[in-house]
Amino acid sequence: RLGAKVKAYDPIISQTGMRHGLSNVIVETDPERLADSCDALVLVTDWDQFQKLDYGKMAQLMNHPVIIDGRNFLDRNQLERAGFSYLGIGR
Repeated sequence: RLGAKVKAYDPIISQTGMRHGLSNVIVETDPERLADSCDALVLVTDWDQFQKLDYGKMAQLMNHPVIIDGRNFLDRNQLERAGFSYLGIGR
């Protein structure tokens, strides 16, 4: 309604599985496509694969490199060095 574009990425669940019940959500196949032109990322699962992403490259692809870590799973200092503004939920 307000013009927000919502994208999702999950390294474990297949694209077909992700699309189930997610109308109006763009399902991306890789994290860099997810980050491209985004204003913020929100982490909602703590898959190990999210520890190994190239966050420096992802930050460069974003309009506003902000990450909201809903699991307190990622390393705040590492993300801030990569160029992100970091918000850990519950911290």
